[in-house]
Amino acid sequence: MQIVDVEINKGNSRLKEIIINNSPARIIRAGFANLLIPLTLIFNILIAKLLSDSGVPLYIIVVVLLIVTFSFVKVYLSNVSKVVINSDSMIFTTPLFVKLLEKVRNVKIYTIPSSRAAFIIIKVDGQYFPVLFMFVTTQTNVGNFNDTVDELNRLVKKTY
Repeated sequence: MQIVDVEINKGNSRLKEIIINNSPARIIRAGFANLLIPLTLIFNILIAKLLSDSGVPLYIIVVVLLIVTFSFVKVYLSNVSKVVINSDSMIFTTPLFVKLLEKVRNVKIYTIPSSRAAFIIIKVDGQYFPVLFMFVTTQTNVGNFNDTVDELNRLVKKTY
């Protein structure tokens, strides 16, 4: 498979896109991340049972469950289904929204090959904290997981 060339209307800019999940439906395009929703519920039940059996006060249990739920939601919302790299911006399609990042200063890509997970950490001018995105996949429009990460690294190094 090849990377898709897409023309955009701004000048002569060309962009490249890596499609992890091509579904237009918001929740369905999360792919493997949809497993996080039932896992969050199961994990919260187990933590609540463990803490309540240990005699921990109720307000501490509630705080721990809120932190766990917030962490799982953050991971779910940072899952990417499409990455578009342009010469002046990057566009990430997540389960619920499309995020445009302009003034990208630095991009780092870390992988966990055994789990087929990749983390994209982006430093943007004007923001103190980096922006984190991730994807878990076996196949994309580029090829298998390793081909996708190699192509993403190549595009990032060439562009930024």
